[in-house]
Amino acid sequence: GQSVELWHVWLMDDYEYEESPVIHKCTVPFSELTVDDLNEMERVEVWNTPDRYHPDRPSFYCLIIEP
Repeated sequence: GQSVELWHVWLMDDYEYEESPVIHKCTVPFSELTVDDLNEMERVEVWNTPDRYHPDRPSFYCLIIEP
């Protein structure tokens, strides 16, 4: 079985920012995936909750669903 990745990102031009976005990944088995997991991916804020170590960079989120 292969995994599936769901991303929540902000599409932008790389030249606007000095560094790439901070990527936050979380893995969940398909058998444990809930609607709440998907809702949380929808609600995360790319710009309003910056990474505490890199506050000037956007945060991108990836939910990895494994078989």
